[in-house]
Amino acid sequence: IFLVRMDAQGNVLAADAFPVDTLSFLPWRSAPLNNGMIAHIATALNAQEVVIMVFDPSGPYAYPRIRIPVNFQLQGNSPAGFTGVFAGPGNTFFAYHGSYQPTLILTKYTTTGAALWSKSYAVDGGAYTIGMGGAMLANGNMALLVEVVGLGPGGEYLLLLDPAGDVISARAL
Repeated sequence: IFLVRMDAQGNVLAADAFPVDTLSFLPWRSAPLNNGMIAHIATALNAQEVVIMVFDPSGPYAYPRIRIPVNFQLQGNSPAGFTGVFAGPGNTFFAYHGSYQPTLILTKYTTTGAALWSKSYAVDGGAYTIGMGGAMLANGNMALLVEVVGLGPGGEYLLLLDPAGDVISARAL
């Protein structure tokens, strides 16, 4: 995997390669963190795990990989993850993953890789729940966009979570 740094005009300042120890590594999403680091979450297709890497903005690979084993199988071309990350307060960030399983899992990490808490969410009793996006709001609450696969139209939900990850409200979109 490569981390490429560019200036505002699109000129490449540096490109650093980071070897991965899996046969197939699918980059998924990254997010800038509040301390200037970058969190990147991806799926290792042959290892049934979600992998999170945290980079220093100057390029060096900052911390060991966070490896999250997953106990669900690949479904066709869909990665075992449907993963994402978003910045939390201070030196924390949130990572979510789900896939062809009934729940979506949201975990709060420090940038050193320590997990602070983890919560799972089942939406509308659907068999397959995937995370589409997440963000920390100005008041410390979080918004998590979730899709329940197989419900047809109207399977998208917005979860409003408090800072501890507990559901305040859930709205169908």
